[in-house]
Amino acid sequence: MTYEDADYTPEQTAAMREAESLRAKHALRLVTKQEGGEVIGKQPNGVYGFTYSPQTDTPIFPERRFRMFEVQKKQDGTIYYIGFVTETQFNQVQNDPSAFQIALCPEPWKDALKPIAIAKSRIHKFNGFVKDSGAVVVQFAPLKTLSDQ
Repeated sequence: MTYEDADYTPEQTAAMREAESLRAKHALRLVTKQEGGEVIGKQPNGVYGFTYSPQTDTPIFPERRFRMFEVQKKQDGTIYYIGFVTETQFNQVQNDPSAFQIALCPEPWKDALKPIAIAKSRIHKFNGFVKDSGAVVVQFAPLKTLSDQ
């Protein structure tokens, strides 16, 4: 099944469009076919692509298929994983400095309609996939404060 074949609800379509707007906001371009297959860390700055396997050094490709994650490398070289979470999970990622985990969906799924960009530096590890939604379980390390150093 391709990305274009998916039958999205109006809410899911709106969430996808909101996520896609991040590309223009950060002046990103799609990786070329020649660049496709190379790991995100070796890609030039200012690109985005898609992967089935969001891991530390994931290869990205220019074609989006069903349940592929978007990965972005900003102009400053910072790497982000783009996905969808619930409103509660979104707030937790934004505000919780402790260790926790969430299910990051590659596409809008049930209540996971909030697009999110998660910096690679915030991720401790990936803990497998959730079969029904295609989500990857993301383990966050606690944030260090100045008093921790």
